[in-house]
Amino acid sequence: MNLIRIMPAQEVTETSRKKLTMMLVYINEHERFVNDNCNIDTLLDLIDIKEKKGIAVAVNYEVIAKEKWNDVCLCENDKIIIIKATRGG
Repeated sequence: MNLIRIMPAQEVTETSRKKLTMMLVYINEHERFVNDNCNIDTLLDLIDIKEKKGIAVAVNYEVIAKEKWNDVCLCENDKIIIIKATRGG
């Protein structure tokens, strides 16, 4: 079983990408490489979002219901937008 990882794009070479079966995704417009078996829930854990209350996630501009985060696997070149609600006025 491959370990799930997230890496900045500039740290991934073509050789390591193929060896680790990684794919390019865009998280809030930043290029990142993740394992090809990564779902939304796992991605949030990888980027240290442990408290998932008040979080909204869209993949390719479509909001994904929290109940489906574990079911939605990411694909090459997906554009993920993560928004965290904050208190204040």
